[in-house]
Amino acid sequence: MGWARTLNGDAQATTYFDVSSFGAVGDGKTDDTQRDLPKRPKRATASSWFKAFFKAWDATCKSMSPSNLIVTGGKSFLLAPLTLEGPCHSTPITIQVFGSIVAYPDTDSVWGGHLNEWIAIKLTNGLNIEGDGTIDGKGQLWWPKRCIENQFHGCYERGPAALAFHNCDNLYVRGLHFVNPGQQHMKIEDSTYVYMEQLHMTAPGDSPNTDGIHIQGSQHVTIKNSTIATGDDCISIGDGTYDVNISQIACGPGHGISIGSLGQGGSTETVERIYVWDSYFTGTTNGARIKTWQGGSGFARDIAFQNLNFWNVENPVIIDQNYCPHTTCQDKKSAVKISNVKFIGLYGTSEKPLAVTLDCSQTVPCTDIVLYNIELNTSNAYYKTTSYCSNVQGTVGGICYPAVPCLHYV
Repeated sequence: MGWARTLNGDAQATTYFDVSSFGAVGDGKTDDTQRDLPKRPKRATASSWFKAFFKAWDATCKSMSPSNLIVTGGKSFLLAPLTLEGPCHSTPITIQVFGSIVAYPDTDSVWGGHLNEWIAIKLTNGLNIEGDGTIDGKGQLWWPKRCIENQFHGCYERGPAALAFHNCDNLYVRGLHFVNPGQQHMKIEDSTYVYMEQLHMTAPGDSPNTDGIHIQGSQHVTIKNSTIATGDDCISIGDGTYDVNISQIACGPGHGISIGSLGQGGSTETVERIYVWDSYFTGTTNGARIKTWQGGSGFARDIAFQNLNFWNVENPVIIDQNYCPHTTCQDKKSAVKISNVKFIGLYGTSEKPLAVTLDCSQTVPCTDIVLYNIELNTSNAYYKTTSYCSNVQGTVGGICYPAVPCLHYV
């Protein structure tokens, strides 16, 4: 049976729960979810109170005072897929991660090959997660099993995201190290007032779909002062998201910071009030990117990319309203409306001569696009940078290199 430690002070007492005292071994070999492993088990849930991590969470969540759940330092906890679910009695709850949390390596018997998430936290309000510990998704076990995309049969197997939050309001995440997730390092879905800082995310540049942070259906999100190296977007922003502030991000390798893709399969999707500034992109496929599918509807608006530095980036500035990763793509008339987008103070080098791409829909053109003080040279001094734009309305001001002649100079 686990123990709790209570510290008293002027404020309400805080109770501490250590996973090691609830039976978690942390030797890197023992399954610290402590469950039997049938051939294709069902996903464990927080209602399985007798299991080590679940029992520690259950005690923390039911505590009537502010509570801290501690993942002990100097240990490596091997975990099968788990879900920690609220709502909880106490607030705030703090999870302090000092040790390593490692995904169970037997993907066939434990995972079943169909789970989208490894660690999921749901329905909590006032959750803090902090510490210098590591979350290791063992993605290298999943990446080779990813089937080749087939647009006719829909074959696109992916590994699980390492850490996912659903319906978590007033969420604070700080200091964690993420390594090699099966898919995204972190997902934020249907949550409000989220603050993340000093995160470190690392996966090889050729690892499939390993986005750093994916945000979906969430509002009032801040991400700052973090290092993200991935095989996909460093940060991606999906449907139903607004009021996002991103700053002081070191991105690379990866696919840059992306809004979208939006409108796939003819869906109606909306994104607005997204601000990205004071960040660095090194050797990424893209820099500041907005991507939408033909045939969709909705809008992406009130977006600003400001004070960004690029070093050897393949596509530093790109709006793509005709996004389609398939070999054959249909020509459709409807599109997600892109408007009021500002690119201000962008400097550095482009791997290719084409440094600015504004490729918009003929029937739903991009409007109110602003470029101001842009200086993008090629990594190869023998070439000059160029731009491409189609169906774009907007203005250019200050220094703008390369020139973007389709926009109105003011």
